Amino acid sequence: MNEKKLDLILTGLKELKLEQTTIKDEISTIKSNQSTMKSDIANMKDEITTIKSDQATMKSDIANMKDEITTIKSDQATMKVEISTIKNDQSSMKKELKSIHETIDVLYEQVAKNAENITEIRIDTRAIIKTQKQQDRTMNMLSRSSLELEDEINRFIGGLDYTLK
Repeated sequence: MNEKKLDLILTGLKELKLEQTTIKDEISTIKSNQSTMKSDIANMKDEITTIKSDQATMKSDIANMKDEITTIKSDQATMKVEISTIKNDQSSMKKELKSIHETIDVLYEQVAKNAENITEIRIDTRAIIKTQKQQDRTMNMLSRSSLELEDEINRFIGGLDYTLK
């Protein structure tokens, strides 16, 4: 019986040694896993720090964007007023341009009428010049005739005087 007990004890001992080796391997694996987890935790802490920094930057960017949006809205309102003013100015300019075109049309009509009048005046002027030339010729002829008559009268009077003497 002693031998049986001894075999039992030896078998128990072998099992315990095997368990001890298994436990040591598990402890080694756990330590290795624990080291990996500590590294992962350190990496996660770094990532959290980066995320917090990025988040702070994003908050700042969002605040800046809100300011820019406010500025853009203000600029947009100003531009709408300017566009409205430009449209009103454009409308006024269109009316003024229409009035100018109407004035130009009237002026063209007046120029055409003046051209007709100038043509008529030129024709009248030519007629007047022709009539004046005819009158000058007539005057010259009358003047010569008058001089000739005067000479004849003088000769006649001179011949009378000569005969009377």
